[in-house]
Amino acid sequence: MVFKCKKNCGDCCGAIPIHKKLWEKHRHLLPPKVFVTVIGDYIFPDSTMCVYLDENKNCMIYKDRPGVCRTFGSKELPCPFLKPSGKLRSIASKKKIMRLQDDKLDDFLNMARGYK
Repeated sequence: MVFKCKKNCGDCCGAIPIHKKLWEKHRHLLPPKVFVTVIGDYIFPDSTMCVYLDENKNCMIYKDRPGVCRTFGSKELPCPFLKPSGKLRSIASKKKIMRLQDDKLDDFLNMARGYK
């Protein structure tokens, strides 16, 4: 079963690390002042939502989106809001998935910083 996002959802589109090459390629789509932190080859926008979401919560770089975005909705990185069937998850299930995702992000940050 292929996962389908809800139209104009964007709930999962938080601030994610973006490789410098992808950032530079699509920088023209961003507002003039976006504050970032650079760690290694990655840009971390200082934002709670993805900087590539438009006002309708559509991804402006969908065809070129980062790997983490392509993986979203899979068994490896399930959507915390919807089950693959399209039904809403329970609050407990949502919290568990979000904790796992936070752990994966922490692992990635440690790798980017050279801690592992």
